[in-house]
Amino acid sequence: MKILTVITTYNRPQLFTQLIRALMVEIEASGHEHEVLIADDGSALNYAEQAAEELAGQEIRTCFIGFAKNGGKKHYWHVMDEVYKVAQGKEWDVMVQLPDDVLPVPGMYNTAVEMLHSLKLPNVLINLYRCHREHEWGSANAFDINDKLRLTGWMDMCYACKRGAISALDYSVVPVNRDWHRSPELGSGVGAQLSRRLRQHNVSQYQVLKSLVVDTGDQASQMNPTRTFKFKTK
Repeated sequence: MKILTVITTYNRPQLFTQLIRALMVEIEASGHEHEVLIADDGSALNYAEQAAEELAGQEIRTCFIGFAKNGGKKHYWHVMDEVYKVAQGKEWDVMVQLPDDVLPVPGMYNTAVEMLHSLKLPNVLINLYRCHREHEWGSANAFDINDKLRLTGWMDMCYACKRGAISALDYSVVPVNRDWHRSPELGSGVGAQLSRRLRQHNVSQYQVLKSLVVDTGDQASQMNPTRTFKFKTK
């Protein structure tokens, strides 16, 4: 099994470093073949590029995408579009995307792979955390399908998926148009866009009932400081 892990980061070197160190342990324990793709959205320091070099020194395949200037949530769609374009040219069976402010629970990779395999669908996505929302972004109410997974109809940017899910998106994210000046509480809109497009292509979107990641502190979301969800581990 080939796993591509995507990490997006911006100006949080301490949290990012904690995540990288935890992932190195999980990568070694998983028994799968891994590559790590780091996307740094214009951080002031080059900590993410240095981490990519450190991972390569540990004989973990890495790829680094750097942006000269932070585009904020208005241009987050462009960051993810670049990520997917790079991912298209790589060999992988499962993609795991993580923000820089989470940590994996022990066995995250193998548990996620097992869940994806159990669904027996060519194109499927699983959000790696449990949150309190029952519906989001135009989807129907969520409901449990078993004691591990809930069918939600939406995705957030912390997930594991089979390649068919991203292929259904043509490895692309299109521009998001929102009135952030009038409504600054709005998020980037990328998750909403991708959720809708995935539903249009019949890609099933689920959420774990027991989180496979935990948050690493009380820092507010950089995309939407007024609406931060704590991850439930049980």
